[in-house]
Amino acid sequence: MDSSMDTIVPSNLPEELTAAAFVNGGEAAWEQKDCLAAIEWLSKNGYAVLEFEPWLPQDSGIRTAISTKAGPAIYVSSCDPMQGESWDD
Repeated sequence: MDSSMDTIVPSNLPEELTAAAFVNGGEAAWEQKDCLAAIEWLSKNGYAVLEFEPWLPQDSGIRTAISTKAGPAIYVSSCDPMQGESWDD
């Protein structure tokens, strides 16, 4: 794992998930085929997934807008703690 990933993914993340991670701007992502394994490992090891967003990697960077019949759309799902709820909850 290179040092830029140390702060993005847990240092004890299995090597196959670390190697499969795509890192951009302080965020880590996995291809669809690896997402479930990453989410399951994170969940079993005390981490939570608070947001997801489809990315389309391209030679020039990341495209987050998905083409639809109605035009470009960005799909994001996220959550924040409720009032009085700690991050550990």
